[in-house]
Amino acid sequence: MKNNNNITIYFADLTHTGQGINADTMPLGVGLIAANIKKHVNNIDLEIFKLPNVLNDFVNTKHPHIVCFSNYAWNELLSIEYAKYLKSKDPSTIIIFGGPNFPLDKDNRKEYLLRYPEIDFYIKWDGEIAATELVTKILEFNLNVVELKATKFINDNTCYIDLNNQYIEGNDARVDDIDSMPSPYTEGLFDHLLTTDFVPLIETVRGCPYSCTFCNDGDTHRNKLGRRSSENLELDFEYAAKIATKSALWLSDLNFGMYKEDIDTANLIAKLIKKYDWPNRFETSTGKAQPARLIESNEIINSVKPGVFKLGYSFQSTDDGVLKDIKRRNISVENLQGMTDYFRKNDSDRLEFFTELILALPNDTLEKFTTSLKDVTDRLLTNNIDVHQLTLLKGSNMALKSQRELYGLNPKFRVLTGCFGEYFFGKKKKAIFEIEEVILENKTFPPKDYEKARILHLLVKIYVDHDPFIELMTFLRMKNISLIDLMIELRDKIIPKSTEFSKLIRNFTGAMTDNVFDSEEELMVFLSKDDALEKYLSYEYGVNELLFNRADAFVSFNDVVHDSLLEATISLLDSVNELTKLNVSYVSESINFSKLKKFDINNLYGVKKGFFTFDFSKAHKNNFKLDPTLITRDRIEYVFKYEDSDVLKIKSIIGDEDLNMKRLGKLYQRHNMMEVNRGFKEYSAVG
Repeated sequence: MKNNNNITIYFADLTHTGQGINADTMPLGVGLIAANIKKHVNNIDLEIFKLPNVLNDFVNTKHPHIVCFSNYAWNELLSIEYAKYLKSKDPSTIIIFGGPNFPLDKDNRKEYLLRYPEIDFYIKWDGEIAATELVTKILEFNLNVVELKATKFINDNTCYIDLNNQYIEGNDARVDDIDSMPSPYTEGLFDHLLTTDFVPLIETVRGCPYSCTFCNDGDTHRNKLGRRSSENLELDFEYAAKIATKSALWLSDLNFGMYKEDIDTANLIAKLIKKYDWPNRFETSTGKAQPARLIESNEIINSVKPGVFKLGYSFQSTDDGVLKDIKRRNISVENLQGMTDYFRKNDSDRLEFFTELILALPNDTLEKFTTSLKDVTDRLLTNNIDVHQLTLLKGSNMALKSQRELYGLNPKFRVLTGCFGEYFFGKKKKAIFEIEEVILENKTFPPKDYEKARILHLLVKIYVDHDPFIELMTFLRMKNISLIDLMIELRDKIIPKSTEFSKLIRNFTGAMTDNVFDSEEELMVFLSKDDALEKYLSYEYGVNELLFNRADAFVSFNDVVHDSLLEATISLLDSVNELTKLNVSYVSESINFSKLKKFDINNLYGVKKGFFTFDFSKAHKNNFKLDPTLITRDRIEYVFKYEDSDVLKIKSIIGDEDLNMKRLGKLYQRHNMMEVNRGFKEYSAVG
């Protein structure tokens, strides 16, 4: 029971909701801090928030004494605006911010806090101990921030502006024993979120031994690792599995699968799946070393339920010079061959082999980027390839002035995709937009090359990602034909001749530069227009052009996507002297086969039929790793349909809401689409 004399502390890790919940993972950071404060500070009432309007309702019912906000790129200005509102209601409300979206250098930290004077204190780095000590000091001074700041106190990880506008910063500190920190899960602090729309996010390891300049965790202060015990992890896993509404689990690890203890974690997850049939999806950032161990952890989890955990390795680039400039250490492509061998020999056609690249890194070029794509797609056979646009994060080394000048990183400013909406502040509504700095060119990557690289990635997402054309792509790989060369053939020779496909590409490239500005001030003027929010909410502005157009390729341009692939493949086969009658027949039929079995939003549950002269049943059983000469047969009709269990699975994935293009884009991004293909049988067997 709450005591009216207690101090009320609210913890907010807010998410935008303008186009649905944007950041749908549990508020782990503020949860860990709240749990530690609850353990060590008496006579307090705690509440944790994700949804802005819920926070607003609470604030106007019971105004808090202290509010702690998590500060990320995707919720910064939303949190700032609520901090301003809280101060306007009661200037004595104490506002504490924390999180990675904070500059690395002291001059910019001071500038940040002067720009946002509603922030009384900022917690850099680990927050559990620092925030607990800060709250304890605040209570010692009876919530009087003026008197507290007048002492010019120093507290580890605590930054603030004193009464004379001087910047004061405590020493950098880490939590040495994260296993000793209480869990917000077992303390029951997340119960109200676990039973709604939020995905469990659990920390097993904190820190990263790498120093990537583009990353918030790249500073050397984060190099030392802390780990939670298997016993405490199992308690959190069990707690989440019993009550979570979402059948997904995320780990906040930065290098899962790199350490021997990760095998124990994999076994815990496998145990969960056996016991609760939960989760259906497991996501984390995988390690940059020990590929054999990553394979083992993948095998442990997927042997219980195939497709739950995607095998993967994030490269960012495979060029040695680029990697040196961003202080990145990768395993060589050759040393990752074991992953490819494991992926290739596995009999399941539902497994994913994942990688990430970043476009326009310092000293990157179109040629280097294309080679990176070939390395991961043609040499390693990855079938889930994400290419991120380079953004400058406030807490990263790359955002420093010296790095910007050295590599010609001149950012453009745009609204962060999905991070906007209209929210109540008391009884008034206000539109809030998050802003990001995106790099669309650098000294070595001119705009025309950037556009070519982005089109290439879109084609990879349409044709290679999640194996929508596994029948054809496996055939081409057996012929040692580069899938990236096929994408280049499409981009440079086939698509320019197609009015319809060219329209899709124009939609994509136009969205790349629409509503992108040279300065934050220009963007803010644009956003102040009366109809700006409406146009963002209606997807006229600010869509994720990659997700949107990748989904639209299969919704509005489905026929031309398949027809153009046939034309490009025949052209490429001709150029390498493989244009035989048999090969042309197989290519044509394999593309039609894949078309009929695919998830089709325009004919969601309908039965489809087609005639074929190849034994695709036999090919499917061998994961399509058979030469067409071995599967020729008399003409036969196949029927493609979903079973009742398939329909239930699809309904559970797509939910009850209308499938607009944003939701479709996220569906293709987040889900293993191989799991929602139609099954097929010979017509005679069906009849």
